[in-house]
Amino acid sequence: MEVDELGVIHLRFDKKAVAEVGVRYPEFGHQGELTQRVLLFDALESGSGGEPVLLLHGFPETSLMWTGLMPVLSANGYRCLAPDQRGYSPGARPPKVDDYRYEELVADTLAFGRELGKRFHLIGHDWGANVGWLTIATDPSPIASFTAISIPHYG
Repeated sequence: MEVDELGVIHLRFDKKAVAEVGVRYPEFGHQGELTQRVLLFDALESGSGGEPVLLLHGFPETSLMWTGLMPVLSANGYRCLAPDQRGYSPGARPPKVDDYRYEELVADTLAFGRELGKRFHLIGHDWGANVGWLTIATDPSPIASFTAISIPHYG
């Protein structure tokens, strides 16, 4: 992890999507895993080309909450990525409480976004909306648009 002079956290993925783990939902082009640092995040992906959209789930849901919206976005030309966030993916459950600080959640979000490209649309529901607001407060530059569902701005 690198922190620049503005305090923005920059995190690099060790690998891109590394393995298909079986397709439970045939309308999605890929259900797989993303490796970020030493954590392995489960993720759903749909669409190809098009503008990228990162979808952050709420509590206590997982990426499966987006299975109704992702095909609609994909059919309209968007490429979607919906990871199970830190603590939800079995391979991304670090043991220390400090590993769940907002800085870590924001770093995950920015790293997921970098997997999608230089700029991406961000949609967050409930807990995911809170993480989205914190991401925008930390580094708004890669976010093309943000849609918060169920959580207004905290300020």
